[in-house]
Amino acid sequence: ARAEASAMLRSKRSVGISRLATMLPTETTSPRRTLTVRTRPSKSSNCTTTSRLTAAWTFTSTPSDAGPLPLSTVRFHPKLTPTGTAPAGRRTTIPLSLQGPAATDLKSLTVKVSYDAGKTWSPAPVTTTHGKRTLTLTHPENARSVSLKSTLTDTTGNTYAVTIRKAFLLT
Repeated sequence: ARAEASAMLRSKRSVGISRLATMLPTETTSPRRTLTVRTRPSKSSNCTTTSRLTAAWTFTSTPSDAGPLPLSTVRFHPKLTPTGTAPAGRRTTIPLSLQGPAATDLKSLTVKVSYDAGKTWSPAPVTTTHGKRTLTLTHPENARSVSLKSTLTDTTGNTYAVTIRKAFLLT
């Protein structure tokens, strides 16, 4: 779902998402940075999934660092119907992938699932087989949506945390 009300937040200041590259101060006393992105569909949107997405990266970077920022992400790849749903009351395996430094230098990865739009969370163990990561969920019969939350840390201590409310719907 396309989030039309995106904003980048840093130090309690809202900045347009297109200014991500210019957000890091050139002078600082600490090389630790935190960037947070929050999205939600606009009120005029017909979007029924991803009612809110929050992602936060904490990483080390100095003004003299050249190259890309050390930002990693977790991507979930559920197999959904053409209408973007999965069946309730069934067991589902969801492949997931890592991008950025954590893809090859992962220290830790946790995933949690919610079936009540993020009010309560349960651990969702990640399984790795032949280098492929998956999580297997059994959706309750009465659940109507799946929300996902994940935190990863790479071997240099950079972190990424994401919460996707209503990542997909159940029917």
